[in-house]
Amino acid sequence: MVYVFKNLKIKHFEKTGVADGGSFDVEEKIGISGVLKYILINMNGSRPTKSTITILLDDEPITRDRTLCKLFGDSVNVAIELDKRVSDTTVFKCEGVNKEGATVDVSIDLLIDAV
Repeated sequence: MVYVFKNLKIKHFEKTGVADGGSFDVEEKIGISGVLKYILINMNGSRPTKSTITILLDDEPITRDRTLCKLFGDSVNVAIELDKRVSDTTVFKCEGVNKEGATVDVSIDLLIDAV
């Protein structure tokens, strides 16, 4: 069942023009306090199939080494539900590799139930 948000806030990250075999990364403060419920990952507007990612929150690993991006889902209907408390100073870090076979635009959305 999909989580029902009380106060949805979305933090968006985007990396454009990531070549096949190329890497992408993000390191930025989230800027929102609350509970991180979902991390959605899209490549060229679709669910990635082969690309991998490593995700950390303030140096705490969410993934162990490289994990398939598709495991996080591209919509809340298929995403892993997380329950990670974050603050406005929490730093979101990720490193990924595009293995989709073509240049892609990567979009990552953090769905947070803000307090």
